[in-house]
Amino acid sequence: MSPLPGTWAFFVSPKMETEANGMKERNETQTAYLIDSAELARMLGVAPNQPALMRMAGTGPVFRRLSARCIRYHIDDVQRWLDERRATSTSAASAA
Repeated sequence: MSPLPGTWAFFVSPKMETEANGMKERNETQTAYLIDSAELARMLGVAPNQPALMRMAGTGPVFRRLSARCIRYHIDDVQRWLDERRATSTSAASAA
């Protein structure tokens, strides 16, 4: 899968995992696609400051704080958040 325009792709290296019975190597590698707040706003069709307002209210998708001023969203978390907000009628949407 190739990254979306405006996303960052980075390689997550294999990691060692400790089990109760000792050490075992887990060779799981994955590529994570992260987007910034501006890209999230473009994807959702909302104002550029809306992701920040959603973060403060706790109503937006899960985010990662990479540093004090660097916020990123994993594309899978955004998709999951959108899937949780699916509705079949306007009355169902207001209940969510």
